[in-house]
Amino acid sequence: MKTILPLLLYFFCLVISCTETTTGEPANNITDQQKDSISSENDVWPMVKSVSWNVGITHKLEFFYNPDSSLNYYLSGSSNLPSKYKTQFIFKNRKLDEAVFENTSVSRFLYNDSGKVKELKNINNGVETSRRSYIYDPEGRIQHLESEVLMHGVLTTTWESSFNYDAEGNIIKTTTINYDENGEALDTIQRNIQQTSPPLDLNPYSLLHPLYQHQAQEIFDLVVLNQIKKLPVKISESGRSSTGPINYKYFYTISDKLLMKVKCRIAIGNNPAYDTAEALFQY
Repeated sequence: MKTILPLLLYFFCLVISCTETTTGEPANNITDQQKDSISSENDVWPMVKSVSWNVGITHKLEFFYNPDSSLNYYLSGSSNLPSKYKTQFIFKNRKLDEAVFENTSVSRFLYNDSGKVKELKNINNGVETSRRSYIYDPEGRIQHLESEVLMHGVLTTTWESSFNYDAEGNIIKTTTINYDENGEALDTIQRNIQQTSPPLDLNPYSLLHPLYQHQAQEIFDLVVLNQIKKLPVKISESGRSSTGPINYKYFYTISDKLLMKVKCRIAIGNNPAYDTAEALFQY
């Protein structure tokens, strides 16, 4: 049954159940006042300077900010490419209104009466090519997420997810139904979050690209990441007929509530586990 209703992560050290928290001075240019302004209700995030990871070639994201600490734009590039690509951010009332990629593709955010994102539309050359829609529970947490993609001229649901939370408001389980282009259900995937990190101040845009290898797109969704304060440490997945069970284990280095390093270990079915490239964060 269907109801109505785009990315980044990585890893290194391990102390307690694969999470290491280090202490020390606040990371570079983050002031206490700026930290106090960070919240999911106002789109001002930790001032990440860059994120880089090496997969044989080096990928890098570089972030640039407005005087009020809101994100102005970021550049994405790779060591094997001569050009960098720019994503420009447009804010209204300290809420993210649009993210514009190379002046051609626009991600447009629409909000409900409570100030929460209800729709995220992706528009290319004036045509809406995809949409994500969000429904919230009475506590203001995302309860349902639906993803639609333009097929044969019509926005068509490709998957939808429901969310379960523990008493502290952490996501503990998601149920995702995938559909074919005719609207027929393909499979139902259960993901259980068995452990979470300590509380973090997160810039969701710094997490999307490093986690591109991750299949849990409903958890590593931009709007979902902007809601949560803890990241998954262990995720167990079942229900994917093409692969069998999948287990994800994340290794974080955290300093003063800021993510410094991240890497993921993925085990698919009976195959040997492998590690993703480690992402390094600078502030």
